[in-house]
Amino acid sequence: MIPVSAHFNAHYTICNENTMDVFHGYLHRNLQGWFDPVLLKLEEAEASVRADYRVSYRGAIARFLGLNDTSKVITRTISVNYQYPNYINSLQDLSYLYLMRSPISQHESRSFSLLFVNVRLPKWLIALLQPVLERVIRNRLFMRFLAQDIAMIESEYENYLRDRSRRYVEVNPAIIALQRVMIRQYNFSLDCSTGES
Repeated sequence: MIPVSAHFNAHYTICNENTMDVFHGYLHRNLQGWFDPVLLKLEEAEASVRADYRVSYRGAIARFLGLNDTSKVITRTISVNYQYPNYINSLQDLSYLYLMRSPISQHESRSFSLLFVNVRLPKWLIALLQPVLERVIRNRLFMRFLAQDIAMIESEYENYLRDRSRRYVEVNPAIIALQRVMIRQYNFSLDCSTGES
């Protein structure tokens, strides 16, 4: 288990959209992130969204995490589940990310996550190396991806603040489903605050 926290100078809805969107793997290409994502399945309920994507991996990070043993491309399914304020992301049985996000203000968000990674090493070696492995995975792997996400999210939010009337086209159906859920949550909170529930 690897705890990770983050602060974003952005509205929490934009942060949530980023977490649901697996199509931005190009942003992480220099970190040997995933590529060629395909949305396989989308489920939307009153207060939740689940999206399953097929993604491809290759390279040293993929080998370290046990995604493949060769330099060949390997595909896996990543599931992204949202139920405010939490996400559970899973990469089959290889990793799980439990993410709790909350708005601090209109322009700030905070998240706290627990990352579980199934590293393919003997258990006795993992027990011996656990503090070192946690630091390496958090600092050399996860935080590098997160830093890119934070920069992108904050840049997107700054652009939104410069021109709030700007229209854009969202192409990922999972983001559109997430936006509907967040609008329902917002309307529900308004109804509760005015006593109209």
